[in-house]
Amino acid sequence: MTGEFVRLTGVEDLKRALQALPWQLRRKALRGALRSAAKVIQGEARARAPVLLQSTPYRTRGLVRRSISVTSSKLARKRGDVGVFLTVRRGRSALNRGAYLTLSRRLVRPNDPFYFKFLELGTKKMKPRPFLGPAFRAKATQAVQAFERGVRPEIANLNRRK
Repeated sequence: MTGEFVRLTGVEDLKRALQALPWQLRRKALRGALRSAAKVIQGEARARAPVLLQSTPYRTRGLVRRSISVTSSKLARKRGDVGVFLTVRRGRSALNRGAYLTLSRRLVRPNDPFYFKFLELGTKKMKPRPFLGPAFRAKATQAVQAFERGVRPEIANLNRRK
């Protein structure tokens, strides 16, 4: 799955204000603002996510929709940047909770939304039903606005403390 990015231009005063802050404070301001921007896209992705008509023994109704989450980017952190991404959460608890063996000795995990990739990208037997990409494209401008609304007061607050 290819990630999509938004590059901000024309915000030179914002960049200068961020450069004036120490790294730890800058990271805190950016992470909060990025999270608020990603929450805008998360709401749209949840609205667009396909939902089963009824639960089956192998899949739970609404699980993909509930599992869409905003997460801090470890790759960005390793590079020394701040980043967040939107994904479908597949935590350990989701893998173990409610797992059971079938008669064929196959482990079934109805609380694991592994199949979100099949929905988003499709398979050779199923057309894609994307929800993450279209949500990003639909709400990118609102997300940038939310980022700016979130970062400016945070920078002003941190500059007062300094």
